[in-house]
Amino acid sequence: MRELEFLPSWYPQVRRRKRLVVLQIYMTVALVATLAVSTALSRRSVQAAEQALAQVEAKLTESRSELKALDELLALDTELVYRQEVLAKVGPHVDAARLIATLDEVMPADMAMLDLSFETEQPQPQAPVTSLAGARAAQKSAQAPPPPKRVRVKLIGVAPTDVDIASFLTKLTAKPVFDSISMTRSKERPESGHVMREFEVTFGMELQDGAGG
Repeated sequence: MRELEFLPSWYPQVRRRKRLVVLQIYMTVALVATLAVSTALSRRSVQAAEQALAQVEAKLTESRSELKALDELLALDTELVYRQEVLAKVGPHVDAARLIATLDEVMPADMAMLDLSFETEQPQPQAPVTSLAGARAAQKSAQAPPPPKRVRVKLIGVAPTDVDIASFLTKLTAKPVFDSISMTRSKERPESGHVMREFEVTFGMELQDGAGG
């Protein structure tokens, strides 16, 4: 026998809608919670990224400081190497400071030095012995002290006129420590709206003490 139903027909639909509303509320709460957790995690990630960026910037600043110090050391090392090369070419017995002081002494006041370079001259080899007299001469030469080493100096400078250059060459020739003085070139050089003379002079000297005498 069929049981009688006393519930109205619309009641199951209301219950179904109520369950849907409750389910929707739960889903909304879960979604909000998920968004809140995601937002918190995102904020934490942003803070971590900001801290990492600050650390990287601090390391970059430190690296820049170290790089600057390294550049200064490299520049100093390059200068020291250049000075060693110059001293190696000039020789240990040449007082370069006195040499430059002597050149400054003979240069006119309006003259300026642009470059100063040195080249060591090797002693000429002896000719082969072809006779008894030559053998005796070679023996005496071997017993004598070796000839002093020499250096060839090249100076490049500027002067207002050829008269100043001539005066400089005259005073340079008067210094007995210098020999084989020769001006290899002279040309016009515009400088700050003025036309000056650029010149190149070469001369020789022995590698010995008293280079500035």
